[in-house]
Amino acid sequence: MHRLPEGHLMADYLDHIDAEAVAKATDDLRANHPELVEQAGGNVRLALYLTQVDRVLVRLVGIRHRDLADFGWADAFANETKPKDAAMEALEADDLYGALALAQ
Repeated sequence: MHRLPEGHLMADYLDHIDAEAVAKATDDLRANHPELVEQAGGNVRLALYLTQVDRVLVRLVGIRHRDLADFGWADAFANETKPKDAAMEALEADDLYGALALAQ
C-alpha cells in the first residue's frame, strides 16, 4: 500500500492537469476500479497517478509499478514528479529492469 509522506499538503502532480479531467478520471476509478484506490491507501488521486505510471511502464517494458522493487511512488506523486520521470527513475533503480531502462 502506498502512503503519502508525513505532513504532505494537498499539492501534487495532478494539480498541473485540467481539474475537470482529473475529476472525471477519479470518479471513474472509484466506480470501476476500487481495488486501485485501495492499493493507493484510499487516495484516489494517487491511484490515478499510478495508473498513469503504469501506462508508461507497460509501453516501455510491459510491466506495472507493482512489478518493480520498492520505490517511493507516493513521494514522487507528492513531489510533483511526472509519471514518465518517476517510471524511468524506478526502472533505473530496479536491479532486474534497470538495464532495460538504460537501453531505451
